[in-house]
Amino acid sequence: QKWCLLGGISAAAGGGVAGNMQLYSIEKKVSQPLQGHAGAFASIKLLGREDPAQVLVFHEKKAESAPGEPPKLYVMEIGRDPSKGAPFRLAPTNIPVPADA
Repeated sequence: QKWCLLGGISAAAGGGVAGNMQLYSIEKKVSQPLQGHAGAFASIKLLGREDPAQVLVFHEKKAESAPGEPPKLYVMEIGRDPSKGAPFRLAPTNIPVPADA
């Protein structure tokens, strides 16, 4: 499966940095916007499955997040054929960030 992830940053209100990404499927010609600063693709082997899982790992920080709310790390499988079962997904995890960062 072929995927692209385009990312960009800009100045945010209050002196912060806003990040936006666009996940795009070349085969399906559809995209999905994501709010965050970085992402990467990986192919992993899961216990109990013959086929590898193509996952997207990304950092999410929403512009409308409350002050002090930590960004989240997402790990989710992309492009899995639904007939082969549910896609792999980990629960979002808070990324600890020091208050002075």
